[in-house]
Amino acid sequence: MAIIKGVPGALSNFIKTAREYGFEVSSIEDLINLKNQKIEEIKILKPMVIADIKQEIEELERKYNSLEENIDKKTIQIQSEIEFEIAKLISEIQENTSIPLTLLNILKLITSFFSNLKKRTRLQSLSKWPNKEIQRRLKKDLSDFDKVKSHLYYLKNNFEIEVDAKLSHIKKVIDRLVHLIESPEYKGALGEIKMHKTLSYLPNTYYVFHDVKIKMDKWLRYDGKPLYSAQLDHLVVGPTGVYVIETKNWSKEFISKNFQKDEYGPYEQIKRGSYVLYRHLNRLKYGNVFQQFKYFIDNNNINVKSIIAIVDSKIPTNANTKARILFLNKVNNYILGNKEILSKEIIEIIAKNLEHFICFHNHINDNLNDNDLIDDNLNDNDLIDDDLKRQLDALNKLIKT
Repeated sequence: MAIIKGVPGALSNFIKTAREYGFEVSSIEDLINLKNQKIEEIKILKPMVIADIKQEIEELERKYNSLEENIDKKTIQIQSEIEFEIAKLISEIQENTSIPLTLLNILKLITSFFSNLKKRTRLQSLSKWPNKEIQRRLKKDLSDFDKVKSHLYYLKNNFEIEVDAKLSHIKKVIDRLVHLIESPEYKGALGEIKMHKTLSYLPNTYYVFHDVKIKMDKWLRYDGKPLYSAQLDHLVVGPTGVYVIETKNWSKEFISKNFQKDEYGPYEQIKRGSYVLYRHLNRLKYGNVFQQFKYFIDNNNINVKSIIAIVDSKIPTNANTKARILFLNKVNNYILGNKEILSKEIIEIIAKNLEHFICFHNHINDNLNDNDLIDDNLNDNDLIDDDLKRQLDALNKLIKT
């Protein structure tokens, strides 16, 4: 097995995006497991929610019937009270109109007159609109009844909608998870995971670096433009040489819609990356006179080979590129099939130099300790934190041969 350094950049970026979505995961596998867990949670909760809604309907029906019965009883009682009040009003009006018209009764007659006006108004209201009086007295009961009736009607006619509503908090989580899993970032991460697995099968004389950012000591000129650094998906160093690998996991649909050979795409990307790496590894060649003389005497020019690894659909070819376009299963054969040109000593020197350029993302803890070894292929100098350990452990579980 090859000696692995770092974590695929697309994977680290995807995990960071997942955490920004609110999911505290350390690997794609964690995300898939979380989605499956939420789906299982819905399967378990849905029958319970259905039972709860059915029980709620039954309770509402009982309350509906109870309120209706109570309103009917109260209506009969109120009707009786209205009839009694009408009879009483008629009697009081007659009594007031029978007061003799005398000087002593003048004040009483005036009072009775205004009293009768009020009583006649009340009598007229009760006689003509008794239902209005009944509704007024039953206002709270009728309000409670209407609420129960409305909610009962809604539940009976929108049963599935209510079930979905009660499970919506879980479904929203699943929707966010599915959105992540169907995103281009996920596809890119999955492609680099597959590339990681492929490269890990190289012999232990090979170093595999993931997510490397080469920075130069000074600006370079590249095609007439300033160039200072380059981000590399994967970098392999071994007996057969140094390889820069750009992984593309693009569908036919994506390629047909977005790929333009003349734009800054994988060909330009890997060309720039390979050039920066070449300049870095052969920096004496471009130094002062003494450095150039030493470079010439040592004759240690290190060439960089470029590979565009295709995980899904093949990208359009470009006649101007020197990069090899290879499907994933052909990459190792190509690397191992080349002539051995680097000694073990040179490989170790290059590997040690490149370790400083491995990217560690802000969402991953950079503190290292003796308990954070990833696997048996790594030695005491290859310490890495728990988050990276979990990511790399998950890589080999996720993609089955």
